[in-house]
Amino acid sequence: MKAAQIKNNIVVQIIVGSSDWANEKIGGTWIDISELSIGLGFTYNQDSNTFTAPQPYPSWTLIDNVWKAPKPYPNDGSFYDWDEENQKWVQIELK
Repeated sequence: MKAAQIKNNIVVQIIVGSSDWANEKIGGTWIDISELSIGLGFTYNQDSNTFTAPQPYPSWTLIDNVWKAPKPYPNDGSFYDWDEENQKWVQIELK
């Protein structure tokens, strides 16, 4: 079991242990988490009990709790990185 410490709705610490233990021994606001994909800097939404990753680029939009680029990721088997300045995917050369 893992627990995330929340300050101002942001994950600031993650431990292996329960939120009950952390609240008693460490103090602060702790929430039990089961998702492995939650990390530091994620935003916690108490109403839906969900976590949202930090926005990767200013142009990306949050849709169904997932950040989406303005253009879809190419589906050709190659690897790409987002070029924010030019608003496009740039192929990565693997060596």
